[in-house]
Amino acid sequence: MKNIWGILALVVAITFAPAINAAELTNTFIRGFGKDVGWLGLNKEQKFQVKIIDSVKDGCWTNSKSVKKAVESELKRSGYKLADEYVVGPIIVYIHSVGYAIDNRKSCIVSYELDIQRMLADKFSSVKHHLRSWVYASLWMRSGVMDGPKNGINQKIKDNYVDLMQSFLTGIAAEKKAILEEIARVDYVSSEARAYWSNYKID
Repeated sequence: MKNIWGILALVVAITFAPAINAAELTNTFIRGFGKDVGWLGLNKEQKFQVKIIDSVKDGCWTNSKSVKKAVESELKRSGYKLADEYVVGPIIVYIHSVGYAIDNRKSCIVSYELDIQRMLADKFSSVKHHLRSWVYASLWMRSGVMDGPKNGINQKIKDNYVDLMQSFLTGIAAEKKAILEEIARVDYVSSEARAYWSNYKID
C-alpha cells in the first residue's frame, strides 16, 4: 500500500509540474455549462471499478452481487477494463440503493442511483503557498425510485442498473461530440487549437 501512495504522489508531482515549454501548449475554454471535458479522456485503456452501496433492508435487495457482476459485464462487453483494488485512480461506478418493505412486507420501495466518478486534480492557493490534491467528481449520474412486489423487486433493480449502465456507455460518443461542437463555437481560440480539435478523432 505504501508503494501505491508513493506512485500517486509522484503522479501528482508530475501533473502539477510547470511545463517545460509552455509556449507549445494551447488553452481553450468552452462556455457550455455542464459540459465536462473529462468525457474526451474516456478510452478503452481506462479502468473501471464497480462499488455497491447497499442500504436496503427487509430483504428487498438480495442480489447486489449479481447486479455488480452484470454491470461489470456491460463494461467488459463494451471493451473497457476492470480495475482491481490496488489500481490508482480508476473510474468508479457507484451503485447505491436505499429501500424497505411496505404493504405488510409484501412489496418494496427502493431508490436507485448510478454515479460514475472520475479523479480530478484540485488546487488551492493562498499568497505564495499552494495545496494540491486528487478528488473524485461525478461525471454522469442517474437516480430515481421504484416499487413492486417483493418477489420481483430483485430482478427489477438488476434490470434497471444494467439499463442505466448501457445508457452511459452508448452515450459516451455523443458526449464527446458535444464537447467538440462547443469548441467549434468558441471564437477566441487559436488557429492551432482550432485545427487540432476540428480533426480530433473520437474513439
